[in-house]
Amino acid sequence: MRRIIAFVRLARPPFLIGGFAGFALGAAVARFDGHALDWRAYLWGQALVTSFHLMVHFANDYFDQETDALAVPTVWSGGSGVLPAGDLPPWVALAAALVCGAAGLGLCLRAATGGDAVLAGLGCAIAVLAWIYSAPPVRLLARGWGELDTIVVVALLVPLAGCATFAHALGRHAFLAALPGACAMFAMMLCVEIPDAR
Repeated sequence: MRRIIAFVRLARPPFLIGGFAGFALGAAVARFDGHALDWRAYLWGQALVTSFHLMVHFANDYFDQETDALAVPTVWSGGSGVLPAGDLPPWVALAAALVCGAAGLGLCLRAATGGDAVLAGLGCAIAVLAWIYSAPPVRLLARGWGELDTIVVVALLVPLAGCATFAHALGRHAFLAALPGACAMFAMMLCVEIPDAR
């Protein structure tokens, strides 16, 4: 039971709310633009986003072990604390990241073969940017680009994926709707990074 609780902590469920909210925003924009919403399509699209969201959580804890061990964790930063505490072996985080990434890519393939190339393309962009956030050799978070990467993925690409799930296209309204969230997230990311700056 202790390992199950540790694994749930490793997944960092509270942070998944951003993926659900962003996808819902995109779906609302699609509905505003006159596209019908279908609950099956909604679940498939949300599963795609959440797979990659979980992937980055697991990968970030795995690739950031040394930094997290030195950090003073806060609610928003410093990782889950599971790996530095020894609650789970590191390979569990890497394996979970790879499984979630494979699931997300499988859902991208499903979208592509189902004729939804826009959603598939957005999913692949999310996959790449989410992976290189903390994974070497790119490790955007260590090069001063992590905040921008996070904003592009969570505040822009996720709402666009929510819209594309139903509109099967990228519309002006989806970009406009995502803009305030992107600005707010930029400010939030700066605040989150301040404790880790040292």
